[in-house]
Amino acid sequence: MTEERAMNDPSNLSQAPGRHPSAALRPLLWVLLAVGIAGNVVVSRTGVNVIANVMLGLLAVGSAAALIVQHYKTRRR
Repeated sequence: MTEERAMNDPSNLSQAPGRHPSAALRPLLWVLLAVGIAGNVVVSRTGVNVIANVMLGLLAVGSAAALIVQHYKTRRR
């Protein structure tokens, strides 16, 4: 693929202007946050297992923290 064509290829995310390389990670982090919160609610309501509750809570907190860190790293000033 020629260099000019590679720069104009919309599927080439690494060359997209203004996009941070970790921008593709953001949707995954949002899904993990939603799964962690929903799973935590379900497990805590049913009282199935404390370890599952803690693990899902850590998943939610970790993905929220990663989203916050990514926001501050990629924001425009």
